[in-house]
Amino acid sequence: MEVTVRNPILDEYKASKELHEEFCKKVNGLITDILKQNDLRYHSIESRVKQESSLELKVNKSDGKYSNLSDITDVSGLRIITYFSEDVDKIASIIQSEFEVDEENSVDKRIKLDPDRFGYLSLHYVVKLNSTRVGLSEYIRFKDLKVEIQIRSILQHAWAEIEHDLGYKNKLSIPNVVRRDFSRLAGLLEIADEEFVKIRKTLEEYNISIKEVIKATPANVLIDKVTLRQLLDEKDSIIKHVDLEISKISQFPLHSSDEDGIESNVKRLKFLGLNSIEEVINSLHEYQEKIILFANEWLKPREKDLYFEAGISLFYLAYVMLSTSPEKLNEYINIFGIGDKDDRETLSERIIQLCE
Repeated sequence: MEVTVRNPILDEYKASKELHEEFCKKVNGLITDILKQNDLRYHSIESRVKQESSLELKVNKSDGKYSNLSDITDVSGLRIITYFSEDVDKIASIIQSEFEVDEENSVDKRIKLDPDRFGYLSLHYVVKLNSTRVGLSEYIRFKDLKVEIQIRSILQHAWAEIEHDLGYKNKLSIPNVVRRDFSRLAGLLEIADEEFVKIRKTLEEYNISIKEVIKATPANVLIDKVTLRQLLDEKDSIIKHVDLEISKISQFPLHSSDEDGIESNVKRLKFLGLNSIEEVINSLHEYQEKIILFANEWLKPREKDLYFEAGISLFYLAYVMLSTSPEKLNEYINIFGIGDKDDRETLSERIIQLCE
């Protein structure tokens, strides 16, 4: 009768699995906090403890390479997925400074990528908590535990997931009929990764330079999310002046506008036929008295616990400008989904009445 002998590594794993799960959770939270402190945005952080069946398969295929569970460096695993490929190295630098890196078992597989390799490979670090953290009571029980951290961009991750789903991670197993297609697609994704980085840098430079252009030649500056944000942030802008007047008469506090609010205002201004920053500024100067009078009447009776977002003057500018054209006003109300559908006709009539 054949007797199957259970590998002691699996018993060790079973006894310490809960500790590894706690360790994964701690490292996940720790890295989340560290990246937030460094103002580094990312797509996601995933963590997991290797399943027993997966561990058993790895041990059985190792030909006696592992003597203890501690010899297996990926029992605990964590994956950080970035939006941009250049952030992989930024996060890697932070990991190196915040953890003790096992250099022997860590590898930058991007460097080892063959020229004809299909797709991407990520940066892999094997780390443990540094001596400073291990000295803290909340971390001491995790001393000497290791976690494998993979860092890759979202496009690298997408490729890896699709490769895995297709079942062709090894280039030698790719049928010739699709090998060229795999190679072309990998190249396209690599170009896309690089182009997204370029777009981000261009936007950052544009965001810095456009501020002075708005002041010097506003007629040459088209309305978009960046330019409108710059106008909203100007201390002495006409938008801020009218916003503050509306806030004063309503006694509602004024908060900064979020990204969705700015995008809505860009769409609103385009609907009004305003295309440049100068046109927005001129329109607000022209209609500011009507906007303030309208807001004063529109907001009666005053409600409690309300606030306005920066750019509320643009919201009321639309009402004032469109009040002379009932058909256009109705179109605006429907497009922007203002008020209840059944009450929009009454709403339009009230706007026109208050603007007379």
